Amino acid sequence: MPRDIQLAYPNDRRTWFRRSMEDYYKLRWSIRIPLTMAFAAVWVVVGGPIILGVGNGLAKVFAIHHGEPVHEQPHGVAWLVAFLFAFIAIMAIVTAVWCGIVTAWLVGARKWPSTGAYKAIVLCRYPTHWMKPDARPPA
Repeated sequence: MPRDIQLAYPNDRRTWFRRSMEDYYKLRWSIRIPLTMAFAAVWVVVGGPIILGVGNGLAKVFAIHHGEPVHEQPHGVAWLVAFLFAFIAIMAIVTAVWCGIVTAWLVGARKWPSTGAYKAIVLCRYPTHWMKPDARPPA
């Protein structure tokens, strides 16, 4: 049977970005640290090797010589632009997949309703029991 999850601020009209930044600091330490470390570890362990592989592949495509400054090579700027776009795309994909895995874990292992897990992980609409007891509602 799914658990009943009560949102801390059910009628919140703030944007996703503002809500995620402001409410992150209202989370209890027992929630904030594991959540942050899990995302950071996934970015490093999964995203890092993918980015290194893409960087090496782009270096072969643009004929970038190993050990020489990129900006001094004929296609160095093109490599840099392609690498930055690839970096952003890879990190976005890794983040989206990890959000899906964490949401599925909350639904499957913790018996959360799927809408509650989606709101907590993807939309940053945290449940009441994740917040510090002295957290004030948004202004």
